[in-house]
Amino acid sequence: MRLILGVLLFSLSLSCSAQKLRLLAAEYPPYTSQAMPTQGALIEVVQKTLAPRYQLEIVFVPWARALNELKANRADGIIGVWPNSYVDRGFRASSPIFISKLGFYVPTAQRVPLLDLTQLRGRLAGGVRNYGYPTTLYKTGVRIDAAHDDLSNLKKLAIGRISLAILEKAVGEYLLTQPELAPIADKVSWQEPAFAEAALSIAFAPKASAALAAFETALRQLTLSGELKQIANRYQIDLPADSSAAP
Repeated sequence: MRLILGVLLFSLSLSCSAQKLRLLAAEYPPYTSQAMPTQGALIEVVQKTLAPRYQLEIVFVPWARALNELKANRADGIIGVWPNSYVDRGFRASSPIFISKLGFYVPTAQRVPLLDLTQLRGRLAGGVRNYGYPTTLYKTGVRIDAAHDDLSNLKKLAIGRISLAILEKAVGEYLLTQPELAPIADKVSWQEPAFAEAALSIAFAPKASAALAAFETALRQLTLSGELKQIANRYQIDLPADSSAAP
């Protein structure tokens, strides 16, 4: 009994002495979301890689506030950042974890094996107000009809009010699993190819360099074991080329 009690007390002391790590995230399903049971694919990766060594505090805040909090040294990192979102801010990014593909959803009946992006000039595409789209989108010549959110655009696409919906592939696949869109889930589909791709990483503050190193080591193990690929498949998310080749 004394031995068991000693082991329990030792385990408790390790738990209490674990270094705290405060990480921020915005609502960005299926990558990060308070509405999801696991809080999203990226947070599941964070839990598997960092929870064994750190006492994690994951806080959901708007994106702009997350950047300000990190800059003010009130957080150790941001989960789910794109390239250039942390440039010149002193943050250090992890290796790419997932790849976000930005492209079009189309009516399922009109889907083709490969969309010719040079033949879209003048077509009406649904975008989201205040989203910053890459220049490759504007080069296609589509006319953008701005809506409040991605969900609205999928609904408009299903009833023929727009001919294309501009969306991240993983975000669209997640939205189409939601009860509100169940009636149209088979009426709209992702259309290859994507017109832009961006790596999703974690931005660590300079003070969290040890956490970054620990994350990189654990991420490699997660990749080699095939567990990262399993997570990506479960959320219908794309992996970087070197990660997708893992068993």
